[in-house]
Amino acid sequence: DGTNKKATVKVQTFQLVNEIHMEDQILAGGLSLNLNTKASVNADATNKKLNWELVDPADKEFATLSNGTLKAVKRNDKAQPVTVLVRATAADYGAYSVTTAVTILPATTKLQIMNNAVDMTGKIIDLYLGGAEGTDSAKLNILTTPAAALQTVKWTVAARDQQYVTLVDNTGAE
Repeated sequence: DGTNKKATVKVQTFQLVNEIHMEDQILAGGLSLNLNTKASVNADATNKKLNWELVDPADKEFATLSNGTLKAVKRNDKAQPVTVLVRATAADYGAYSVTTAVTILPATTKLQIMNNAVDMTGKIIDLYLGGAEGTDSAKLNILTTPAAALQTVKWTVAARDQQYVTLVDNTGAE
């Protein structure tokens, strides 16, 4: 008759991803970008994992995508940036997704150190400590080939020269 019979079931609830935030990105030719570190989902989501894909399979000419890491292929020989679209889809059952643009810059093929429009690459720059105004410093910049390549470098001074030379950024800060 079923009296005094019980059955139980455990019910679990999951908060689905309902928000994925990711800014458009810039990537230099030949380098990689971990998209998982650039994207965020709603904090209360139970499963925060994202699946990644190139929206247009033809973009494999410019980038490969594996486990959330986008690698720009070096052969962006167009000398101009290209833009690929990447889709992040929540790995939960809600399948929320967002598409973002990644601009891939051409790989740098040549880097020149310039001082007042003069190529100083491999040359010696004379600075005169205590000399006339303007002879104790040099404003250096870079010139990349192709021109659309990444224009950012990390300047360093050899340890033996650090007592004489101080790097100052373009805002005047040391």
